[in-house]
Amino acid sequence: MALTDENIRTMLQAVAPEAWRSVVVDGTAQSRQWLTILEYSVPGGSTHTFGLLDDGTWSALYADHTRVVVPDNRVPFFPLLEDPWRETARRIEAAVQTVGLPAKVAWSFPLDATVLLALRSSEYWREKALRWIDDDYPLTDEIAALAPRAQRVRARHLERMFLVFGNCQEALRHEFEASDGSFLIKLRTHLEWDKNSFNRLTELMLQYLRERPPDAPIPRWVAEGFWFLDGWVRDWSSHPCFPKHHGDEYYAAAYERLHDLAYWLFTGASPYEGASGFDPL
Repeated sequence: MALTDENIRTMLQAVAPEAWRSVVVDGTAQSRQWLTILEYSVPGGSTHTFGLLDDGTWSALYADHTRVVVPDNRVPFFPLLEDPWRETARRIEAAVQTVGLPAKVAWSFPLDATVLLALRSSEYWREKALRWIDDDYPLTDEIAALAPRAQRVRARHLERMFLVFGNCQEALRHEFEASDGSFLIKLRTHLEWDKNSFNRLTELMLQYLRERPPDAPIPRWVAEGFWFLDGWVRDWSSHPCFPKHHGDEYYAAAYERLHDLAYWLFTGASPYEGASGFDPL
């Protein structure tokens, strides 16, 4: 079920009455009920307090503890950008659960809105937002549009163009060269096995095999790519220091898939039955 404002308001009804306090929305005479969720301290000693109003919208509390900012004002949320986004997200989720609300309420926290505003803000906060993006903060179309020079945004654009124009060979070369956003660049430099990137890579390899004439010469870059992936990926990700998050059965199936694709290229015999090829891992 999607999280809606109505869902959140229903969840808030279960919070004990004594957890709420009366506040005034800044610049108005409007009195509202406020639930403190997260207190965040920054170097230098100042503490920022974030919480929910009784209608389920997020806001920030002023230091006098009697006023909150207008709910659409995300500038007070900027200090959260000081820490890595995964740490910030975990902190928000834990704080939500601490007050007795379901963890899913954290999904409504305005992280995307904060990143978007920071990208339009001063150079300092823009750099903080770009650091989140470089650290794999999930992109939206709006965020990507405001950070066109970010490496991941450029890679996203390239991938989309490959899909739009169906240029399998250029997309495959992009992957084999460990270019921005490729499976190999994530595996090699970030020690990250991205399942979606792996599926994209192997689907491109499968598409190339299906489209090439069986008796045609194999370009050197193609042969080197299939051969390299068949051995190096297993060797690199089998090292004791490589973080494995997907289970031994998954990795065994992934290594087998790369081997099968290389076998097909070099022998001309498909190891797969029928036209479907294989399902994503």
